[in-house]
Amino acid sequence: HHMIVVEGPTPHYRETQRAINLSFKDQEEKEKRKTKEKQQNILHNAISRKAFLKAQCLLITRRRLPRNFINWPEFHALLYAVNPLSPKVIISTPNTASAYIKKSYQRHRETVKRTLHKSRSLIHFTIDL
Repeated sequence: HHMIVVEGPTPHYRETQRAINLSFKDQEEKEKRKTKEKQQNILHNAISRKAFLKAQCLLITRRRLPRNFINWPEFHALLYAVNPLSPKVIISTPNTASAYIKKSYQRHRETVKRTLHKSRSLIHFTIDL
């Protein structure tokens, strides 16, 4: 009589173990994706597009930057360093910045006009360009 003794796991056991390992690996990958999505949502929600656009326009007008500076790679690199999602979310076009600056100017012009009309004396302006 010949008996063959096989040491180690049976083919069925190996197949079952492989299925279990794949299942755990899939679950682990799903958890990693969920974690990454949560992190991206946090980064995305940390950005206030309106506040950024206002600050961007103030930077353009106060520092006399060209409106197309928002296309500069250095500007994108700066934003990316602060928040990796920011360039995707808040980069606008020079036309958007121009429209916002124009709207802001019109709004502030009316405020200044009302204030000047209420003045009790003559007002003299000097501007240093």
